[in-house]
Amino acid sequence: MLILKFFVRFGVFYGFALAVALAFFSHDVAGAFFAGLGGGILFATIMSAYMAFGWFLFRKRLLFYGNIESQLEKFHVTHIYLEGVAGDTTYGRKKYGGLFLTNDSIIFVPHRFAFKCQPINIPLETITSVDTAGINLAKLFSGGLGARLKIETRDAHKYEFGVWEPDRWIEEINKLKEPIIVS
Repeated sequence: MLILKFFVRFGVFYGFALAVALAFFSHDVAGAFFAGLGGGILFATIMSAYMAFGWFLFRKRLLFYGNIESQLEKFHVTHIYLEGVAGDTTYGRKKYGGLFLTNDSIIFVPHRFAFKCQPINIPLETITSVDTAGINLAKLFSGGLGARLKIETRDAHKYEFGVWEPDRWIEEINKLKEPIIVS
């Protein structure tokens, strides 16, 4: 389902952008529209295949993601509620890996070839707010054009992660943070 959403977003966005650019340089607006739409669909197909391949590697823990299980063992994870391919966009350069919502924390594990990147462990009890970070052109090359998951902690740390469906992550994190009342 995510790959289909990705395909539609890329196809529409890049198709429209290409159509406008072609119409600007051409006198045939209708032809530019159809050429742009075709180019957008072609680009979306290539990028969706790339994303599907990356998602497959993540799910099977192959190649880049082969270190995830050993990293999670170091944190004594007993249950994973939600996981996904993610990018740590907290600082100037996006670092790719996996984000995991566990029974007591949120853990970011960088992939095997991430340069100068360490795992991040955010205990759930230290989280003060979870929200989406909006567009930030200052972070153009680290996911600033899309919605990102923003997490703030009691010790004033702010983390940002580029994930698919950040609203789902917010919902799941808030569910785990709520105290369970037994009556």
